[in-house]
Amino acid sequence: MNYTLGSKLLAIRLDNTPDVLTFEALLLHLSPERRVEIRGFYREKDQWQSLIAELLIRKVLIQRCGMTNEKISFIRSEYGKPILAGTDAFHFNVSHAGDWVVCAIDNKPIGVDVEKVKTANLAVSRSFFSLKEHFDICNVPDPNDRFFDYWTLKESFIKHSGKGLSQALNAFTILFSENGGIGIESDGKRLDYLFLKQYSLAEGYKLAVCGANELLPESIEYCSMDAITSFFLQA
Repeated sequence: MNYTLGSKLLAIRLDNTPDVLTFEALLLHLSPERRVEIRGFYREKDQWQSLIAELLIRKVLIQRCGMTNEKISFIRSEYGKPILAGTDAFHFNVSHAGDWVVCAIDNKPIGVDVEKVKTANLAVSRSFFSLKEHFDICNVPDPNDRFFDYWTLKESFIKHSGKGLSQALNAFTILFSENGGIGIESDGKRLDYLFLKQYSLAEGYKLAVCGANELLPESIEYCSMDAITSFFLQA
């Protein structure tokens, strides 16, 4: 498989919950192990979000990369990040919050995070963010909004690396420049080989991507629930 489509950012709004028959029919397009994992989620919404996220990835691989669903296999990295088996040319990362599922795709490792903005607990930034970040949050007109700027950017970075929360959130600092650029600093050095970008998804949400390609997606490509369900149920 040769993935040459460039960096993409896809989003689906979960505007309805499927009936049991539809859910079970869609679930059959995943591996047996993944079906068990999804059924194990306590909340119905978590099951639905996880199912749609994987179907979105599979749809991309089938339509744009020429794979068949039966040949698609996912494995996990040392730290548990899902990766496509058998190639280093396709990387993806998914995130979901509230009514949205998002997926970032690239030919290099990439991370994405979406969060529904709510009342922030600034004790979290004091304890787990860098001192510079916490100071900035506490000294802007809207600390709540700024908190979620940092949260999504930091999450996208650790999801890019694949290390997740095994990587301390205060071990690096997100930098906002006056010209609107965003960078990362670790151990006093700027990580110039990584690029971050924020996107406007919907009111009340924050979305950020971190990748190794300077040309991160220009915009969000929106998909519909009907397009996903009909693609697999009619296959």
